[in-house]
Amino acid sequence: ARTLSPRSEIWGEYFDKLSWQRALTGIDLNESFYGYTNLHNSYLLMHARMGFLAVMLIFVFVYALFRLYKFDFILFLKF
Repeated sequence: ARTLSPRSEIWGEYFDKLSWQRALTGIDLNESFYGYTNLHNSYLLMHARMGFLAVMLIFVFVYALFRLYKFDFILFLKF
C-alpha cells in the first residue's frame, strides 16, 4: 500500500484542525502538524498568518493577473 508523503500528512492535519474561527483569524505559528511547525506550502503559511484575509488577497492577485492578461498581453509577459 502506498503511503502519503509527509507534506500531504501535514496538509491533511492542518485542514482537520481548521475550525471556523481559525479559518477567519489564522492559527498559532508555533503549532505543530504531523510533528512539523513548517506547513511546507506558502499559501497555507499565508493563511496561517492572516486567516481569511490571505484567501481574499490571493483571489485579488489572480484577478489582477487575469485583467492584466486581457488588457495588455505584452505587459503581462514582462510581469
